[in-house]
Amino acid sequence: MTIMADARDDESRAASGEAHRATLARGGMLPPAAPGFDQIGQNCYLARMAKKKTYSLYEAKTQLSAIVRRVREGDSVVVTVHGKPVAEIRPIPAAKQTLEERIVELTAKGIITPAKKGPPFKIRPVARRPGALKRFLDERD
Repeated sequence: MTIMADARDDESRAASGEAHRATLARGGMLPPAAPGFDQIGQNCYLARMAKKKTYSLYEAKTQLSAIVRRVREGDSVVVTVHGKPVAEIRPIPAAKQTLEERIVELTAKGIITPAKKGPPFKIRPVARRPGALKRFLDERD
């Protein structure tokens, strides 16, 4: 049996090697290798995951934090079930609405209702004698 590497594996290995050299040049340490991976193999895996645009449902579930991080940076990611694309995770576009436009939109959706012309009942003054406010302020001091 012959194992053939494709061009993507070569790119991943090159990117992994560059990342490894850059980390060591900064004097940093690489994370410990996961079980079943040597350090180079883990770096190849991480490099492939960083470039990946399509994830199976299982991968998306296990890599959700990394996917959300990529989406926050502006990337879009496709989630597949049995190899068929079913969902796209992408950044939410920034709102470009003015307050008036947002009020019109929410009113059209029925989320808010405009105020009526006036109160539904007549508002009568609480103090019936003139000068009540002056007396209240005088008593307070």
